[in-house]
Amino acid sequence: MAFLDGERIESYLANDECWDLVKSTYRSRSLLMRCGVPGIPRTSRRGLKHFAHKAGVQCGLIDCWNESPQHRMLKALIAQAARDAGWQVSVEWSTEGRAWTADVLAERDGRRFALEVQWSRQDAAEFRGRQERYAAGGVECFWYVHRRNKDEARRANVPHVVFEGDDAPFDVLAEKAFQQATATSLHAHVTALLSGLYLDRVEARVTSVTIHFLSDACWACKRPSTIWRISAASLRSRCQETTDAARTDFPLWPAKRIETLIAADVATVLGKGSLPPLAPLRMHHSKKAGKTYLASGCAHCRIGFFGDGFLELETRWKSVTIPVTARIPLAEDLFAQVHLCADKGFGPCSQDPSEGRSRRLTGTFLASISAASRRAQTQ
Repeated sequence: MAFLDGERIESYLANDECWDLVKSTYRSRSLLMRCGVPGIPRTSRRGLKHFAHKAGVQCGLIDCWNESPQHRMLKALIAQAARDAGWQVSVEWSTEGRAWTADVLAERDGRRFALEVQWSRQDAAEFRGRQERYAAGGVECFWYVHRRNKDEARRANVPHVVFEGDDAPFDVLAEKAFQQATATSLHAHVTALLSGLYLDRVEARVTSVTIHFLSDACWACKRPSTIWRISAASLRSRCQETTDAARTDFPLWPAKRIETLIAADVATVLGKGSLPPLAPLRMHHSKKAGKTYLASGCAHCRIGFFGDGFLELETRWKSVTIPVTARIPLAEDLFAQVHLCADKGFGPCSQDPSEGRSRRLTGTFLASISAASRRAQTQ
């Protein structure tokens, strides 16, 4: 940004004809940098239009001289992306008294968004301080940081993404729902951020489950039943990303079980083969456990049941995957993920914590399903 005869000019907005005019006439006009010293228009080898201080002059603003070529280029790229997303954009916009200066300030419908590039090293305290100054001014702030700053930005708990490399095209590492962070174009990320699609939570549901099952004889009537339990699940987010989740524990002697939600689906699949009839889930009293709980009962008599202690030692499990339509509750940690969402015909992920979860069966169950492979902490 510079001022030509007192008129503010954003270099990234200038078309080729306008830019050629500036370059051919600035010597006979007043071209001043934002710090008030003479400037010159330049075009980089990659075609980036920008202003620079005139050789041999200095200003009193340290940040004018500390900015690297990458920083200047990134400001222009982010500003262009914000403008393409329909926002009014200013580069190097300062408050009165310079309480803060935004690399890029995007404004629309009363909302103000500072998009900051942090290429040089900055500690967590400075990240927090600058974030707080923006918040005090009613401005949201998001950071695009060099990887040397990722630990400090995370420690400061400021919203940010990390650049993948040191040069163009300046992709950032962003996560989609359930996925590890992958390279995403800077333009796409800015567009998603300003479009409200960079979200804190994933909305997801179970689409299929993997069932472990085995057959065993009842200790009371000696006839066989098929015992089963959920061992894993496949999930799909509203933005149509998928993952697999594994059961990490099987609670002993619970009064409620998640399996009751899909008993009909399991009966449809396992009940068609040559297996013994399915063991129904019903309340039984265990002298060993000293309590009454929901257990797998004998399919033939009311006396026998297959206790949880017995099932914990079993190794003969077979497995089958079946589709389900029931809402199955999931562990909260599966939903808490900042991700680059997308509307693929079903809308973006809801940010309402109650969405994507069904009624609570047991606290134990909600902690018993977790992602099979946790996401890499790259940001």
